Amino acid sequence: MGQSTKRPLVDHRSRSPLVRSNRIRRLSDGLFLQSAREASARYPLVAYDELSLDTTVLQLVKNPGMLDVMVLPNLYGDIVSDLCAGLIGGLGLAPSGNIGVDRAIFESVRHRECLSINTHASSTTQSLLTCTTHTHALSGSR
Repeated sequence: MGQSTKRPLVDHRSRSPLVRSNRIRRLSDGLFLQSAREASARYPLVAYDELSLDTTVLQLVKNPGMLDVMVLPNLYGDIVSDLCAGLIGGLGLAPSGNIGVDRAIFESVRHRECLSINTHASSTTQSLLTCTTHTHALSGSR
């Protein structure tokens, strides 16, 4: 948690909203929220705010530029990444990268839903976009 809150400062961002849901997974989300609040106290230059999962997906559809960095637990990250992939044309077009403080992994992900697509165009585009994302990460650009 602490390491991920440093990233927005490095990338010249001043806001990384935490996405949560008060209705599902209350116990694990409660621990996630508590940890995030404790971490945010150690990084006062990063504005801390919380958004509900419902508000987040609505804002991503209405105004996607509003949210470029978010802090999410795995389940919500999966939901949000699928939504964002749908906004650009589908899961077969979305590049994939897991970016940490000093390591990163980039891969073209084949979701089960994409396997029904009988074309190489989506996987080729996804591979090229993933390579571009990797190149940007290596060069330090966004």
